[in-house]
Amino acid sequence: MEETLKEEKFGVLWEFDIKGKLQEKGLEFNQDYKVLEVCNPHEAQRIFSENQMVGYFLPCKIVVYSDQGKTKIGMPRPTKVTKTCGFILDLLKVVICIYVKSK
Repeated sequence: MEETLKEEKFGVLWEFDIKGKLQEKGLEFNQDYKVLEVCNPHEAQRIFSENQMVGYFLPCKIVVYSDQGKTKIGMPRPTKVTKTCGFILDLLKVVICIYVKSK
């Protein structure tokens, strides 16, 4: 997944392994679930110059988790943020592309 993100000029800034963190804290949680924060610096610069409110949404978060043996990839609904940031739709296309390539 990270390689596909790089191909699309996105970098993974941070990866949070929820399963690992909860288990580290002594809690039982067996579902693979990760949160990735991703960013395309050139797009971020462009968008920030248009509207600084985009900082509420960047870096973009992508969640990757298993559900009944299937890997699912998701992010916040872009329709809720497109008025501020059309860039989210581009990221959604990348996420869909990553999902298709990973099958």
